[in-house]
Amino acid sequence: MRLSHLFPPTLREAPANCPTEGLAWLIRAGYLRLFEAGWAYLPLGKRILEHVLRLLESEMDHLEAQRIYLPPPTTLSSPTPWDTLAQAWNESAPASPLVATQLEAVRTLAQRDLQTYRQLPLIFYHVSPLASAPWEGISPLHLTQGLVLESFALVSAPTALESFQRRYLQAIGNTLQRLGLPVRLAHAGLPSALSPQLIWAPYPQSHSSILHCPQCPYAAIEAFATFKKPELSPEPVLPIELISTPGIQTIRDLSVFLGLPASRLAKAVFYLAQTENESPEHLVLAVVRGDRTLSEAKLASVLGARHLRPAPSEAITAVGAVPGYASPIGLKPGVKVIVDDLIPRSPNLVAGANQPDAHLRHVNFGRDFNADLISDITLAEPGDPCPYCAAPLVKASGLPLAWVTAPGALEGATFLDENGQSRPIFFAYFRLSFEALILALAEQYHDEYGLIWPVPLAPYAVHLVALGGRKAPHVIEESERLYGLLQTAGISVLYDDREASPGVKFNDADLIGSPLRLTLSPRTLETATIEVKWRHSGDTQMISLAEVIPQITRWLKEHQTLPPRHEYII
Repeated sequence: MRLSHLFPPTLREAPANCPTEGLAWLIRAGYLRLFEAGWAYLPLGKRILEHVLRLLESEMDHLEAQRIYLPPPTTLSSPTPWDTLAQAWNESAPASPLVATQLEAVRTLAQRDLQTYRQLPLIFYHVSPLASAPWEGISPLHLTQGLVLESFALVSAPTALESFQRRYLQAIGNTLQRLGLPVRLAHAGLPSALSPQLIWAPYPQSHSSILHCPQCPYAAIEAFATFKKPELSPEPVLPIELISTPGIQTIRDLSVFLGLPASRLAKAVFYLAQTENESPEHLVLAVVRGDRTLSEAKLASVLGARHLRPAPSEAITAVGAVPGYASPIGLKPGVKVIVDDLIPRSPNLVAGANQPDAHLRHVNFGRDFNADLISDITLAEPGDPCPYCAAPLVKASGLPLAWVTAPGALEGATFLDENGQSRPIFFAYFRLSFEALILALAEQYHDEYGLIWPVPLAPYAVHLVALGGRKAPHVIEESERLYGLLQTAGISVLYDDREASPGVKFNDADLIGSPLRLTLSPRTLETATIEVKWRHSGDTQMISLAEVIPQITRWLKEHQTLPPRHEYII
């Protein structure tokens, strides 16, 4: 490709307010442009995308997955298994629109064309633009649509789901680690054998927070992170006591008023929860210690709720509670009580008295109130002990690249087992964001001058620069000859044939980031040599024009191979 013909020209500066350094280089070098709805992959960007896709297709082939093309998805009218994950990234708007997926299309295919157990397991995947999910790490870019690889593994028994979830993680782990990305796993749901898993890369500009352990592999998205709960010293259970607290309605004010730490107080929060579309909402009371913060994502997960919203005051007073002075003590029927698992082990707490301007001292779980459910429903914080090794957890900004889960039965899809009995089809699910992946690669492979692509990813392996312009026709003639020889040898080459200064040409070569730069000039032709520069190291050397094709071919072959497939443990 001649650089004079390549669209678009490079930019001297990145657009104003570009949120990330890697994205700035991608835009300046002409790999992509941003639109309100998503990215436009330009010729250079499309070549990077194709290299990544070929590698992913190779991994999907190892899974014996079959690629399909599907029509654009329609709006889903039923809950999807990833609703609570979307809620974890957007707790302030739990009723946000559903993430577009091809679940309905895959369900329809299974209903129409899967009849017997002999057809299972079966893995589909497709690549297409879909509405961006809140967890896909594009929050700094505010994209509403992105290119994704989405896959569904259909199996005959729930016992196979964990295996397929591992196989998905293995496939994407192979891909990302072979590409040189420092990726890790993070829990994206409540702990279980089939807990959703997020594959992420460190990324300071991301709005997505991960809590991870520096001493062991544990990591989780902030909304679902857990920590080792402390064992409190035993103390005698004291008689309950009504105390006057005029105008005191917040944990902070109550702590100051009573001279007690927030850990000695109980906090009550009312919600209306909805489990299905258009189903009635039911009232929920969540109780946590005053020194901890409620995780709405955890609460929604343990309730199986699709939507949560703060309960209005009339719903609270209807069950005998008083806003600002509420507790689970003495409530009327019609409310479901969920308490954090720290509450039963925290004796003699102060809680609301369900009377204006009054609280109760020495409130104890089991004696004074009970719960419909006890679960971990609070947020972990940096410094909390790791649930596995007790080392202090660390907060990091992470770029989610892919997500794997095993939701369970595929509603409405069945098959006949070996005895002719109808059985439900179960499925595992995998989704990768190409925008997040390209962004992570650009962050990994750049310096202060531009992008630095490894040979297997580079849009062009060689950047050929001719200096001298019309004043040096012999340089142009030799450059044209070499350009043709490189193409004939099967080497992808970007040829800078423009009438531009050496500085402009060298700057653009660094900006675009091809692995090798070959420079022809009047001086090099005097000695029948060409200057070769490796982009990643800056090392330069002169080689004979007679040897340039075999030498370049050998060098590129040595650097073309990615690390072999391996049983990576992320």
